[in-house]
Amino acid sequence: LYKIRTDGSGRIKLSDDYDCVAINVLNGWIYYFDTFDSIIYKMKTDGTSRMVVKNDWGLYLNVVDGWIYYSNFGSKRNIYKMKIDGSCKQKLNNVESQTPTVCGDWIYYLDYTNARDGGKLYKMKLDGSNNSKISDINISRFTIDGNYIYFVEDSKFGRINLDGSNKKEVFN
Repeated sequence: LYKIRTDGSGRIKLSDDYDCVAINVLNGWIYYFDTFDSIIYKMKTDGTSRMVVKNDWGLYLNVVDGWIYYSNFGSKRNIYKMKIDGSCKQKLNNVESQTPTVCGDWIYYLDYTNARDGGKLYKMKLDGSNNSKISDINISRFTIDGNYIYFVEDSKFGRINLDGSNKKEVFN
């Protein structure tokens, strides 16, 4: 794992971990999942104080307000949350989920339970309540920016409002 300045200079090795995904940087700490040993780690941004947060198969980490939200691939890809120290682990849903993304008081995610070509977009409250479908679009990837969800559907890029309305093709 390395860090580098935005201009491409100053490459610094932080750790020997080489298969790091779902990297989040927050308040001087780097949170990440190492697929080699299936562990969620954190370390300071200077590479010191590396420690295990949880021995969990936690892809798609999203670190927000002292909590880590993630898809637990060791538990049928259900969404979990835990405090950034690894305590208070809680299961939030019972469906095959990917890409939990916190926006305000909501977690947006893809439900892959019956998916062939992509997941259906859902949202739920931060405690797992008020689960609802946002869209029937087969989405393979998405991100949220402002009041919009940008997504990939069949190699096309689109945009919808946070409530799933006003689908527009951005480009294809």
